[in-house]
Amino acid sequence: MDVFPGKIRSAATNPWFALVCGVATIAGLILTLALAVWPEALRAERLGPQIVPFVPYLQALAGVAAVLVCIFLTFVVYHWAQAQNAIKITFEKRHEISHVYRNQYAAQVLRLSVATTTRGIEHHAGMEVDAISTVTQKIALMYRELLGAPCMAEVFLCDWVKNVEVCRVVARSENGTARDRNGDQDFTIRQDLNTAFVDARKTHPSGGTSHFLSGDLQKLADAGNYHDERKNWRHLYQSRLVVPIRYQRGNQEIGFLSVDTRSRNRLNHTFHVELLASLADDMYMFLHVTRATMLAELHASELYQRSNTAQPNEGPLP
Repeated sequence: MDVFPGKIRSAATNPWFALVCGVATIAGLILTLALAVWPEALRAERLGPQIVPFVPYLQALAGVAAVLVCIFLTFVVYHWAQAQNAIKITFEKRHEISHVYRNQYAAQVLRLSVATTTRGIEHHAGMEVDAISTVTQKIALMYRELLGAPCMAEVFLCDWVKNVEVCRVVARSENGTARDRNGDQDFTIRQDLNTAFVDARKTHPSGGTSHFLSGDLQKLADAGNYHDERKNWRHLYQSRLVVPIRYQRGNQEIGFLSVDTRSRNRLNHTFHVELLASLADDMYMFLHVTRATMLAELHASELYQRSNTAQPNEGPLP
C-alpha cells in the first residue's frame, strides 16, 4: 500500500532530490565529524576574524544536513521495505494464479465422461470465464503493489465479425465500472482505431517480447500515435500495457491481456512487460487445454447419443 501522496512520491523519487540529499549527507557528515572531533577548530584564533561570523550558519547547516540525512535514510528504508513487500505479494498472487488454473483444469478432467451433455459443455465454458475473471483480479492486485497505484486488468478474446477481426472483453478485474456502460463492445483490430492491439501483436525488432506499452497515453494521442475505440478512455487510464495471448510459432493470437492505470509513467520496460507476458502464456495454455477438454467432451457426448439411438442391425459406429 502506498502511503505517500503522488506529488510527494514524485518529488522524493526525483533524481535531483536524491543528488541533493546525497551531497548534503556527505557534507553534513564531514562537518559533523569536524565539529565533534576538533571543537578547537572553531576557536577564533584558528578560524580567523573573517570566518567567525559564519560559525552559527555552519552549525545550522550541520543541523539541516543531519535532518536531511534522517529523511533520506527513512525514505530509503521505507522504499526498500515497500519494494520487498510488493515483490512478496506479487509472487504470492502468481502462485495463486497457478492454483486457479490447476483447480479448474482438474475439475474439468475429473468430470469428463461419455454421458456429458451440451448443457455440461456450456457449464464448463462458464467455468473457464470464472477462472479468467479470478486471474484478472489477482493480476490487478499484483500490479497495484508493484506500481503503488490502482490498476485494472482485462482479457480480450479475438473473433471475426463480418470479415472484420475484432476482440471483446471477456473478463475484467473489476465489474460495475464506467467501462461497462457500452456493454459488450467489439474493438476492431486496426491501427487507426485501436493502436494497442495492433502494436502488441507486432514482432519485436530485436526479437524481444511483443507488446504495447505507454506511460503517457495522452501525450501519445496528442501526437497522433494512439487511437482507442473506448470513447472515455482518457478518464479511465493514462498508462497501459498490452501483450498478446498466443503461441509464438503460429503467431496467431486468441486474445490480449491488458493492464492499465490512471497514473502516468508508472508502467515501464523493466520487468512489467515480461511478467505480464508470462501470465499471458499461462492463460494461453489454460484456454487451449480447457477448450481441448470441452471438445473431447462434446465428441464423447455425440458418440454416446449416437450409440443410444443406433439400431441393433446397423453395426458398430465408425
